[in-house]
Amino acid sequence: MKLPIDFAFSQANLQDFMDCEYRFLLKHIHKLEWPAVESEPARLHEEKMELGYQFHRMVQQYFSGVDPEILQGTIDNTDLSFWWQSFVTLQASQISGTSRPELLISVPFHGYRLLAKFDLLVLDDAPIAKIYDWKTSQVKPNRSNLQKKIQTMVYPLVLFLGHTGFQPAINLSPDKIEMTYWFPQFPFDPITFSYSQGQFDRDVDLLTGMVDSILAKSESGFNKTDQPQKCAFCRYRSLCNRGKSAGSNTTEESVLSADDLETLSFDAL
Repeated sequence: MKLPIDFAFSQANLQDFMDCEYRFLLKHIHKLEWPAVESEPARLHEEKMELGYQFHRMVQQYFSGVDPEILQGTIDNTDLSFWWQSFVTLQASQISGTSRPELLISVPFHGYRLLAKFDLLVLDDAPIAKIYDWKTSQVKPNRSNLQKKIQTMVYPLVLFLGHTGFQPAINLSPDKIEMTYWFPQFPFDPITFSYSQGQFDRDVDLLTGMVDSILAKSESGFNKTDQPQKCAFCRYRSLCNRGKSAGSNTTEESVLSADDLETLSFDAL
C-alpha cells in the first residue's frame, strides 16, 4: 500500500488499524464518509461528545490564565459543572511545573510522521514529564484495557522522541515520563502509567511492525475485524453487512469522550 506523501500516523489511525484493518482503509486511505449512527441513543451521544469538547476547551483556557470562576459562569449543564468542580478542586491543585496545554508534537517515524496531541504536558526541573489526558467517559475503562491502547504507547514515545524540539535544554529519559488518564466523572481514581527504556523499545518494535504491515498490504489485504461486537460502534457497519443498529453508549466499549478513540475513533489525531 502506497500511502499519500503527506500521510501521518497517529494514535487514532493506528488504533483503527489495530481494531479493524478494513476500517483503517476506508477511513484513513479512502477517506470515505458513511452516515451510519455510531452509538445509540444518537442524541444523547452527541450531547455527551459536545460536553467533552467543552470540558477540554475550559481546561485549556484555565491553563492559559482564564479565571476559573469566569469559566464556571459559562456552564449550564450539571454533568459539566460536576466535571469542572472536580478538576478545579482536585486535579488542578495537584499539578505543579511548567504546563503546556493542547500541545501538538510531530516526529519522524519509520519514513513518515507520527503525531500526538497532548491535553496537558507538565515539565518540572528534575526533569520529569507528566502527560495528562482527560477522559470524559461515563464508564471508566479498566487499567488493563487502557494499557493495551495505542494512545498509551504513542504519547510517551512521541514525547521522548520530540521533546528537544520545544525544550532543547533538558535531557529527558524514558523513565522520567509518566502518563495519567484522569476522569472527571471519577475524580479520585486516575490511572497512571510509568514509562521506561524497555517500554520504549517494545513500543517502537510494535508500532514499526504495524507500519510495515500497512505498507506491505494491497487493498484486498485489509481484513475486517474478527470481533463483530466492535462493528456496532463503527460507522461502516452497514457497508460491511455487519448490522444496521448502533451499539449502546452505556458500556465500556463506548467511552463518550471528545478525544477518546477506544472504539469510535472520532479524533483526527
